[in-house]
Amino acid sequence: RTQVVENSPSRLDGVEPEQEDAMRRNYADLLQRSGEALKLPQPTIATAVIFCHRYFVVKSLKKNDRFIVATACLFLACKVEECLRRVQRVLECSYSIRYRMDLLHVREAFQNNPLRLGRILRDALLGPAPLSPLPESPSAPSG
Repeated sequence: RTQVVENSPSRLDGVEPEQEDAMRRNYADLLQRSGEALKLPQPTIATAVIFCHRYFVVKSLKKNDRFIVATACLFLACKVEECLRRVQRVLECSYSIRYRMDLLHVREAFQNNPLRLGRILRDALLGPAPLSPLPESPSAPSG
């Protein structure tokens, strides 16, 4: 584990260990707060965090927007854990928490600029690199 962390893409891009830890805490906090706001069960939130951690084992935190990746991971975790939420709701909630905006203002901003919503959705779901292969749910029974 230590060797994986020391040779992570983020470290190879010059991200200091303390900065990398802080960035991981940032996206984990966003996932926790967004998940709670969406009234998701804790295992679904944990799945999203694990998906994010797995993504950033192979991708750099410096080259990829951790908040967009986290939002996509939260939506994916909702699908995998069968806690369905509309992608627009997940996006609005994460955006609201990330930018400390009232959800009503976020909805108004997206309503006034539907192309912006479309670009954010595309980036969140298609991003720079897909999660491949699709990991199994951490809370799924083994067997």
